[in-house]
Amino acid sequence: MPITVSGWVPETDFYRTDNIHNPSSPVCVIPNINVLSLYRDSRGTMWVATFRNGMYKIENGISQQFTIQKEFGISSNDVRCFVEDNEGSIWLGTFNGLNKIDTLGHISYYQRGSKPGSLCHSSIFSLHKDRQGTIWVGTYYGGVNYFNPEVDIFHHYTESIGNENGLSFPFVGNMVEDKRGDVWICTEGGGLNCLERETGRFTHYLMDAKSAHGPFYNLKCITYDAANDQLYIGTHKQGGLCFDIPNKKVVFHSKEFGNTWIKVTFRDEKIYLLTGEGMFVKEGKGNFQKLFPQTPEANTEGSNFLIDSQNYLWITHWRRIVRINMNNPQEKYIYQYGEKGLGNYYVQSMAESHDGTLYFGTSGSGIYRFDGKKEQFTACTDIDADYCYNMDITTKGYLAISNDHGLLIYHPQTKEKQIIDVESLHLSAINEGCGLLICRNGETFVGGIEGMSSFMNSSLQKIAPNYNLYFSSLVVNNRVISVGTDDGILKSALPFVRQIELNHKENNFSISFSSNNYVNNTDRKIYEYKLGKDSAKSGAKPTVILWYSPISPPESTNW
Repeated sequence: MPITVSGWVPETDFYRTDNIHNPSSPVCVIPNINVLSLYRDSRGTMWVATFRNGMYKIENGISQQFTIQKEFGISSNDVRCFVEDNEGSIWLGTFNGLNKIDTLGHISYYQRGSKPGSLCHSSIFSLHKDRQGTIWVGTYYGGVNYFNPEVDIFHHYTESIGNENGLSFPFVGNMVEDKRGDVWICTEGGGLNCLERETGRFTHYLMDAKSAHGPFYNLKCITYDAANDQLYIGTHKQGGLCFDIPNKKVVFHSKEFGNTWIKVTFRDEKIYLLTGEGMFVKEGKGNFQKLFPQTPEANTEGSNFLIDSQNYLWITHWRRIVRINMNNPQEKYIYQYGEKGLGNYYVQSMAESHDGTLYFGTSGSGIYRFDGKKEQFTACTDIDADYCYNMDITTKGYLAISNDHGLLIYHPQTKEKQIIDVESLHLSAINEGCGLLICRNGETFVGGIEGMSSFMNSSLQKIAPNYNLYFSSLVVNNRVISVGTDDGILKSALPFVRQIELNHKENNFSISFSSNNYVNNTDRKIYEYKLGKDSAKSGAKPTVILWYSPISPPESTNW
């Protein structure tokens, strides 16, 4: 419950009275302050915004002050307003940005910036939470901004060359997580980037033209050797290299095994590598060797590879897939595109689910699962993703698929799926070569052609509130129907009728309606309707058209 004191307030004291009918003996709670607004949260705590004195929190009659000088600091001592979100966190608007105090007492800051989704101005004058939990922010010369803490779960990272707040290049390729939880990122023009997830800072590597090795701008693949704390990185036309993380330097570089490294993976204390010259393996401190020198299918250029839980090596080529038993390389299987259930488009990505099922994502014909007993592929018709660029498995067994529409999350057993389009991810597009990484704590990173975005997988499982539908018009046989028309179809306005009765000649109609769900772009609702029995005399089948138009906010977040 906000209480605002408008205009200039001279320095005075803040009082409390326990009896509004007899305020003759008020008690001074805080002396010598200019109070701008008061806010009582759902727990009964009183928040006091002041001019030049920070803010005060009053619980059980005891006040606690927060200013920028103290260890628990806010971004400005000019505090103007408060609001509480649905999760119990307190947001405060200040002269220098928006501050959030969560239920654990941690504070975070939001100010004007160049990143998408930043405030348009840092000076905050008013805050309001609507019925959907969206918080509206009134700024000074920045218009009105809005956000929803429960739904705005995506963090976007953009290019910012030479700046620790962003990437060195917009196209984000393959990524890997190290033992510290930091994310190492291949770019296709800006070398190697490291995101320190705890601080959100970036560091850019491999771009020094004066170094003994490099520079290496166009990176294609990456894997992490935790035991030695090293990265193995493949480049385009510059061979491969090993980057020592503690020393921040390249300790190995070679073109001997191919100018372009296509994919590199660490598995069972070995480094497996696919280049234009086939498959290689490196064990311990030794050098890379041909994986199967006597197997021709393992010594030609491929586009991807996967080692499954049964110890079979899968190599995808432009016209076929090869499966080789790693315990007995003479046992091999070849699957041509267009045969054994496979589509005609080449396979770009592969993944193995927790139950051992293998999935193959193609460039144009969707996703297929492999039946090892029948030696057959089956199209996953319930997964709507024709162009599948990358696949990974979440800790809870969901299949994450980056595709031309965005990111699709699919559970193979329950068939549950969720589509997150590129607009919701704050990406302009996802293309071949863009990376996908699921970290140990469930945070997912999705690479795009103009930056990358991340979100916590657990955020997608939140139960959405019930939104309302608003019915606006009824059209029967191309005539707009209203209460005043002589057909008598509507006895009252459309939003207030429980059912509509039509005769056999009124068999073509459309109903327009909207939803007030303007915040949840990841929850694509499917609306159903119930059609009663038609007249037995007519035998005519009515044509039903439902026109749905969501209530959308403006393209930008400021009005």
